[in-house]
Amino acid sequence: MTKQLIAQVPTAVVVDGKRRIVQPGEALPDVSAAEQHELVASKAAARVDAPDHPEAEKATPESPKKARGKS
Repeated sequence: MTKQLIAQVPTAVVVDGKRRIVQPGEALPDVSAAEQHELVASKAAARVDAPDHPEAEKATPESPKKARGKS
């Protein structure tokens, strides 16, 4: 499973030479490992790699957590 960073606070990034603000809950673009570390350490971003994270459930239509609740 690929780890993705989700903004926890409005975060300014430069993509294709243009500045943009990533809003909380939106995926951040690919950044270096050092930048990932700093964003997560400062709680400006969170890694989404667990099926029980709300953003992960949006990405997978039938997560194990939801499937258990249907029986």
